[in-house]
Amino acid sequence: MAHNNRTLVAIASALVVAFAGPAASQSSDAPYDHVAKVQASSDNFLLVNVAGNFSAAHGCSQPWWARSAQTLDHSQTKAMLQISLSSLLSRKPVHVWTNGCTSYGHPILTQIQIQEREPPPPPPPPPPEPCTATQQCCGFVNLDGTCNGQCWPSNNPCP
Repeated sequence: MAHNNRTLVAIASALVVAFAGPAASQSSDAPYDHVAKVQASSDNFLLVNVAGNFSAAHGCSQPWWARSAQTLDHSQTKAMLQISLSSLLSRKPVHVWTNGCTSYGHPILTQIQIQEREPPPPPPPPPPEPCTATQQCCGFVNLDGTCNGQCWPSNNPCP
């Protein structure tokens, strides 16, 4: 009877290990600075790496490469190759979606989107300055003597 119990425990353990792999991984999406590497693997899949590697949020153990869900001859994979190369060459940011992990522990790439960089904010206005002796302040004179407006020649009326 003890032998049968050990056999049942071994089978149950094997089932837990067999089904825990995919269940431990999950869908994830995140923005990244840019694609850092693109590779056509020997098994005919697209491999993509992003600057700083992929997030561990998807639960995969090898986050440095994401592998395409389909082979390189699939139309979606061809599109993802073009988008990845575009980000690689332009260093534009990407948003990447993954779903699950390969048997090697790499995230499975399901979508990639290239994005424009956010434009830098406009420069701050220059700090107010005091007007010279030959200028008048067309605006408000601050308590520190600086002109919160425009300094204009004293012999001309303010615009």
